[in-house]
Amino acid sequence: MSTGGAPAEEQGPSPLESAMATERGLREQINDLVNARHRAQGEARRLGERAEVPGTDPSLSGVGERYAAQAERLGKEIESLRGSLREQEATTEALRADEAGV
Repeated sequence: MSTGGAPAEEQGPSPLESAMATERGLREQINDLVNARHRAQGEARRLGERAEVPGTDPSLSGVGERYAAQAERLGKEIESLRGSLREQEATTEALRADEAGV
């Protein structure tokens, strides 16, 4: 027989679970962007070195500069997301304290 209410697992995540999932998502995004920035920095370095080799196509330095600009943009996005993560961490901790009755 049904008690009239939905089982707990069908009611959806608690506010704390949602906050923790948001925090995990932000961490994953930051990790992905850090990896992308690292690759862009590596390509910028590699192409910068290649552009100095005599007889190299001059357009290589331009491509390297584009990778460097991409790395800079990614760095700004990382810092922005880190700020959002710090805010989310505070929210998560407040919800933890509420659930613990603190």
